[in-house]
Amino acid sequence: MIQQQTVNVILQWIEENLEKDIYLEDITVLSGYSRRHIQSLFKNYVDMTIGAYIRQRKLCRAALLLHLTNLSIIDIAIRLNFDSQQSFSREFKKLFGRSPGQYRNSPEWDLTYLRAPHLVNKRDIPKFELCHLQDQFYRGYQFAYEVGFLNDNYPDMSAFRLDGIKENLNKHQNDIYLVSDFVASHSKSGAICITTNIGIKTDSEQLMPDAKSFHSEAGLYAHFHFEGEWNTYAELSNHIYLEELPARGLKRRAGGDIEHIHYDGTLLTDTKHWITCDYFIPIE
Repeated sequence: MIQQQTVNVILQWIEENLEKDIYLEDITVLSGYSRRHIQSLFKNYVDMTIGAYIRQRKLCRAALLLHLTNLSIIDIAIRLNFDSQQSFSREFKKLFGRSPGQYRNSPEWDLTYLRAPHLVNKRDIPKFELCHLQDQFYRGYQFAYEVGFLNDNYPDMSAFRLDGIKENLNKHQNDIYLVSDFVASHSKSGAICITTNIGIKTDSEQLMPDAKSFHSEAGLYAHFHFEGEWNTYAELSNHIYLEELPARGLKRRAGGDIEHIHYDGTLLTDTKHWITCDYFIPIE
């Protein structure tokens, strides 16, 4: 148990320090074990050497930066402490089978070779299935905002999204739907622009004359079912994209993520934030 906890601490520390130089000496100090013993212990649990694991996690972080931000390839290489853009591109192609530029310019997001962070103690996995959805039509309104990539210093927008969900659930007293897409911000380096349409399922202009129409497209989706507190739900998309989809080797196609928030007959308040949601991600 103590050894497992030690490996978990190391894995978490590596994840928090991917954008720094990581030395084996730092890990030996963190663990309190000798270099030889911690290497053996780590490989026993993770089935990789520490160096190989760190290199893999840095390259996977690079893949996220390539797809989600407008940072240049050289800036990504520097940010992740590669010796040069050439060495970064060479290592990236070994893992992903294509150059960083080819990966960035692909119309779909290939998660096939994106490795999830290794966790000795796995967190609860939301219920998952593949399903086909038909075209669906809604009426509501649109909002957009920018967030920083992972640990970047940008405002936390989870409360903003929660306010929108509470307002619509309480107003309509019905299930509501969010259809969201994301692209690299054109105005802020390293930021992600998220555009969300929120409303109810209907194509009737008479029902909501002041609202705008939007829709989600038919196709194959990865479906995750969630029930829990908002603070956990706010991290769900990160968990799905960084762990669940890579673990299943799925490829995201163009289209919006769909969040179907269920109305349970009671109002959401400042103290009641229980969310029941079906989350759908378009895949090939």
